[in-house]
Amino acid sequence: MKSYNSKLTKKNIASMVALLVFAVAVIGITIGFASSANKAKEVDSPVLETNKPVESFSLPASEYTVLKEASVDKLVYMPSLNMWKTHNGIDLGVKENTEIKSVFSGKVVKVEQSTLEGVVVTVNLSNGMTAIYKSLASTTLKEGDKIDNGAVVGIAGTMLSESDMGTHLHLELKKDGKYVDPTEFINIVSSNK
Repeated sequence: MKSYNSKLTKKNIASMVALLVFAVAVIGITIGFASSANKAKEVDSPVLETNKPVESFSLPASEYTVLKEASVDKLVYMPSLNMWKTHNGIDLGVKENTEIKSVFSGKVVKVEQSTLEGVVVTVNLSNGMTAIYKSLASTTLKEGDKIDNGAVVGIAGTMLSESDMGTHLHLELKKDGKYVDPTEFINIVSSNK
């Protein structure tokens, strides 16, 4: 039987180190190319980024005029209150006796009569969205009711804190407990009449 005697010499060690460095370099280059190719694929493929939830949102009224837009993070002057404050919703001027519709399906979590804000109805959607309908004259809803997208929430009215606007809906939306601009979710057109 033949036996092999392997002697480690400086030449052999240098050759092994060189081979090892070469292998690591080849692997590194291969990984780099693969990573670049994946990033290129990510950039080239269309990515849909939106704040909009899966359920489509409906308009609360078919005929309206935008009276005041939301200013969730800016102070605006409120003439009826004679003060500056954030305006956490959008005000839609409507005709008297206009039925206000639900902007999404959900569960009624609160119905209250407020001195400053009229009848207020709060509806939760399971994905962390909340709609707050203020300035209503009346509603037949009660806490615990389920409401479908487009179903009647109440009749538009007025509210003392925005008495200069007449009959209108003050609509607020929250996402995960924070106020958001309703126009980010609902296709409200400024010039609709």
